[in-house]
Order: sequence, then structure tokens, then C-alpha cells
Amino acid sequence: MPKMANNNVDRFQTFVMAILLIMLLGWLLEAGKGIALPVLGAIMWLYIITGAANALGRWPLVKYLPLFVRRMLIFIAFVVGLTMFGGALVVTVERILENIPLYQSNLETMMVKTLDYFGIENPQELLMFQNIEQGQIRFQQVLAAVVISVSGIGGTVSLILIYATFLMAERGSFSAKLALALPSKHEVDRTQAILHDINNKIGDYLAAKTLINIILAVVSFAIIRAFGIPNALFWALLIGLLNYIPYVGSLIAVLFPVILTLAHSGSIERTLSVAAALTLAQWLVGNVLEPRMLGKQMNLSPFVVIVSLSVWYALLGVGGAILAVPLTSMIAIILAAYEPTKPYAILLAQDIEAVKANDLPKLDPKTKVLLP
Repeated sequence: MPKMANNNVDRFQTFVMAILLIMLLGWLLEAGKGIALPVLGAIMWLYIITGAANALGRWPLVKYLPLFVRRMLIFIAFVVGLTMFGGALVVTVERILENIPLYQSNLETMMVKTLDYFGIENPQELLMFQNIEQGQIRFQQVLAAVVISVSGIGGTVSLILIYATFLMAERGSFSAKLALALPSKHEVDRTQAILHDINNKIGDYLAAKTLINIILAVVSFAIIRAFGIPNALFWALLIGLLNYIPYVGSLIAVLFPVILTLAHSGSIERTLSVAAALTLAQWLVGNVLEPRMLGKQMNLSPFVVIVSLSVWYALLGVGGAILAVPLTSMIAIILAAYEPTKPYAILLAQDIEAVKANDLPKLDPKTKVLLP
């Protein structure tokens, strides 16, 4: 009995220390998110580049290109895409502000017709639009806030690019550093096996998720363009980018073009048609395409995914929400690799048996485990 009591005390102490460590790490991440977010973003970017380059290696003609060339092509494509997104954002904000009088007139007309239908005269709700006319809502301040936000995003993206470039340059020396840093060959083998597992799962997930987001963006662009909504490219890119956030990201992004359709056309029927078409595209991607391409690679329960979105958003903002699933999956893989912490990995998992049966891969001694 005393031995069992000591074991229980040790487990409780381990649990308390783990909670305190998590709280400390959370505080450090929140306090230093200006540094942590670009570093984590650079690591995830490397996973996407590596996974996409490996996928290109299976294409008939591209597979003959050297791996370095395929990675550089993916890297350049991402830089071009982000540049297009930033430029489209600025143009979109400018056009929205220029068309404020048109949007105001359309919304006023629609509101008057709707309220007249219910027999309401001189509605107080129109005071909001009168305030716009009187200049009480300062759109210049809105534009300035947007410009500042874009500048901050641009600075973070620039840091991510710089960090990713240096990480890519140091990939080859990582195994040698790991062998010298850890005290025993057993620890080196275990750590390399964990990293190999993370590289495979996270890399495959992010590469597949990126392809899915591109497909969703293309479909959304076609729908938005077909309905004649202005700035279709920007809204499509926004929907694709926010689709990295599970369950809620792309649906939130859909609200923006839907609201713009209402303001631009003043037609409830047209707005509902746009909302239905974009929602149908979301449903098809989320329920047909994603299960086929992603399967259960991350093995996280839906509840854990939602909670992780809230936690990472609180720590790192929107960037944390975008990175929530891969970051939480990394933690789950590490927890599952050690017997004392495997129960916590089981709590995070959707498929419990997969965690119980999970064994780290047996790597060939000559295998050189790299950073992503």
C-alpha cells in the first residue's frame, strides 16, 4: 500500500508540474507572440514547402527537377500569392470606401421597402445612415486602421520569410547537432523517431490542406465572379486562407462577400443566392473533398480542435488560430511517444485505439532526420 500511495503522489506531482509548465509556456507565448508567431509560422511554412515539393515529385514531368528547384518554385509561388493578397486587400479597402455612398443608398432603399412592407413609417433605424451622411462615422480612420493592420501583417510575413530561409539553409546540419546535444544514443534515436513522425504527419496534412484551400479559393472565385461581386480575387483568397481554421474560418470569410453583395445590390434574393452557393461550396469541400484527402491524419477530437482554436487564438491571435491544428497535433505526437504522458494524448485523440497502438517508427541508422 505505501508503494501504491507513493506512485499516486508522484503522478499527482507530475500532473501539477505539467499544468504549471503549460501555464508558464502559455504566458511566455502570449508575452512574446511578436517573436513566437513568425518562428512558428516559418516552421509551418517549411512543412508546406517540403510536402508540396514531395507531392510535385510524383508528377510526370516535374519529378525530374531537383528537389531544391521544386522547393524554390513552391516558395516563389507562395511569395507571389501573398503579394497578390496584400495588393488585393489595399485595392479592396479603397474601392469599398469609394462606394460607400452607393452602398448607403442601396441599404437605405432596401430597409425602407422592407419596413414599408410591415407598415412601419419613419423608422429610427435610418438614423445610422444619417450619421454617415453627417460625417459622424469617420471612414478615414477606418482606412488608417486597415493600413496599419496590413503593415503589421506584412512585417510578420517578412519575418516568416526570413526565418524560413535560414531554417531551410540549416536543415542539413540538424541531425549532427541533435546527436551532440542529447546525452545518449537511445535519446537521439527516440527524438529522431518523434521528429520523423511529426514531419510525415504535419507535412502531409499541411500540403493536402493547402491544396484543398487552393481548390476552395478557385471555386469561390468562380462563384463570386459569376454573381458580379466586386474584388472577387481578394474575397476568394481570404476564404482560402481562413479555411486553415477548421469549422469556422472559411464560414466567417464567406460573411464578407455576402454582406458586400447586400450592400452592392440591395437585393435580399441575390444575397441569399450568393450565400447559398458559397455555403454549398464549403459543404462539398468540408464533407467530400477533405475526408478523402486528409482522412484522420491529425487524430484530434472535434472538441479538442475547437478548444485549441480558442487557446491558440488567445495566445497568438488569428495566426495562432490558423496554426492551431498542426501545433496541437505536434503536442499530441510528443505526448504519445512517452508512456507517462500517453494518457494525455489519448484524451486529445478521436481514435483512441490508434494512440494505444501507436509505436514510433524504427528508423534505419543511416536515416538523416532533418527539420521540415
